[in-house]
Amino acid sequence: MLSFRSDASAGATIRLRERRDQQQTESQTMKSNEPNFATAEPADRERLIRELAHQLCKSEGSPEGRDAEFWDRAKERLEAETHSSYPPTQSRANRT
Repeated sequence: MLSFRSDASAGATIRLRERRDQQQTESQTMKSNEPNFATAEPADRERLIRELAHQLCKSEGSPEGRDAEFWDRAKERLEAETHSSYPPTQSRANRT
């Protein structure tokens, strides 16, 4: 026979697992809804650049007068990530 304490503990464990699974599902949904920089509409691309530029600015203590620098760095980083996510292509000479 199970005691009240073990039943309550088991119930709490189940609730924690359900909450964790729900959070993982929500996180995956958010990631899948995030536009890909390469295929995003211009407004979405601008938003992604703006968000990353803001993060970069905050990480360096929010210095004034360097907005263009952070914008350029964010844009370059997103473009680099986009290009590195594509698989390498074979030249026609190396195809079998």
